[in-house]
Amino acid sequence: MQNVGNNRVVPTVLSAKQEGRLDLTKSRRLAIIREFALNTSTHGLPGIARSQSKHNCIFWTISFLIFTGIMTYFVTRSIQNYFQYPTQTSVSVFVERSQVFPAVTFCNYSPARFDRLIEPFLNYTNSINATNTSDTETFTQEQAFLLRSYLQHQVNTRQSFAEYFFSLDTMLIECFYNTKRCTRDDFINFISSTHGKCYTFNAKSKSTNETSLRYTNDNGGSGKLILRLYAQSHLYVPHITDVDVSAGIVAMIHDNTQLPLIDVAGILLEPGRKHKLGYKKKQYKFLPSPYTYCTTDIPRPMRAMFDQYEGADYAYSQGIRHVLTGKRFSSNGFHFQSVTYPDDGFVLKKKTITRARDENYATDSFGSVTRRHRRIYIQELSAR
Repeated sequence: MQNVGNNRVVPTVLSAKQEGRLDLTKSRRLAIIREFALNTSTHGLPGIARSQSKHNCIFWTISFLIFTGIMTYFVTRSIQNYFQYPTQTSVSVFVERSQVFPAVTFCNYSPARFDRLIEPFLNYTNSINATNTSDTETFTQEQAFLLRSYLQHQVNTRQSFAEYFFSLDTMLIECFYNTKRCTRDDFINFISSTHGKCYTFNAKSKSTNETSLRYTNDNGGSGKLILRLYAQSHLYVPHITDVDVSAGIVAMIHDNTQLPLIDVAGILLEPGRKHKLGYKKKQYKFLPSPYTYCTTDIPRPMRAMFDQYEGADYAYSQGIRHVLTGKRFSSNGFHFQSVTYPDDGFVLKKKTITRARDENYATDSFGSVTRRHRRIYIQELSAR
């Protein structure tokens, strides 16, 4: 448009040459888009570009938009699932007629016999002027506080504890596996700091292979172990147990190569009753590092703990909620190793398991110098 002096607007007529340039520019742009649509590998666009009628063009356009929307939806869902890190669990069921019978561990609830402990204990307390009595029938709360000092004295003087424990001969009345009698030779023993000497049936031994293990179909049976035990609760030492004499035996069922943490997983059994325990086995496989915290390296405190189980070929497997803490203490030239592990309700308990220079030296006075503090978070640690 052009504005003349009297403010009238008159139309401007483009020349034929200018119109030709505009048409040429528009046709070039359309040609580029058409060429892209014909040569692209994207489905739908070539159909739109080749359409000779409006119906075909509308059909291909609608189809392209619909399937583009579907593709966008599934791609978006895949991206969302990726960032959610979903876990896929594969469950396999195998039916086996013959299976390895699990290991059965039991202990007397009381760690020591009162009749064998009281006399040497009184001799010790009288010698240090802590008591002045010869009464072997009475055991007071004050005397119970001195019991730890006496046990430390026994360790430091290299004296044996074996006579204070409940032996298998006095506890085991009957033992039958698949109607066949079993004897004390079928058990291995270890020391629990809470329950004294414990005994395990059908644990895998280091000196033999898996052929020594009992199977569920041995002797034509179905895998049934019958134990008749004598708890001897009248010989319990007063004031050193957390519950009364209604808990006579502590037992647990575990794998043949599993460390029997009976202080953590033990089941209290009341004397004078018949108890039936079942067993279910689950096997988990975890990826090695760096995907999980699995490792095959055995730290020294754990190796020392394994050495306490004579003749047993144990591996270690513990849940993610359990934490082991190894500590080394230094005091007066002596070094001490201790291990802390969770008890019921995940209350940590500490037990000294190795000592340098004097392997039998024990004391509660570890001093204030901590040389090394190593914490191992165990998700699934398996080590031979």
